[in-house]
Amino acid sequence: MKHLIFTLIFISLSLLVKAQDISIIGKWSVIEFTMVKGEKTNTTSESTLKEDKSAWDLYFFNDGTLKQSSNMRNGSLESQEGTWTIENDNLFLSLIFNGRKIKLEYKYQQQEDLLILKRSNPTGTMKIITKFKKEKKV
Repeated sequence: MKHLIFTLIFISLSLLVKAQDISIIGKWSVIEFTMVKGEKTNTTSESTLKEDKSAWDLYFFNDGTLKQSSNMRNGSLESQEGTWTIENDNLFLSLIFNGRKIKLEYKYQQQEDLLILKRSNPTGTMKIITKFKKEKKV
């Protein structure tokens, strides 16, 4: 009986985690970008990003793969492909960038069609907080 209860709890929790993963599937576009260095905070709003023609899109697919397209690093559009996983409130991305595999870890929050990704540099002297909005299916 204990095995049956444990198995049912395990299956229920697995389904719950899978349901959380499924909600991130789709295209997400940047709407706000914030950099915090010490006491200084610099936020770029959605209207400024549009004026500057800045783009950063994340495409999460059902099979655990993703595509990232952005022009925010050097002004020209770049795309990378890789994989994604979620553990608790951490989003892990593994991308091929300039022929090298890089791993990124974000703290993430999702509130319906808003995705908030946060990460710090290794020394903790700089934080980046990026907000994305989920594109509606047409």
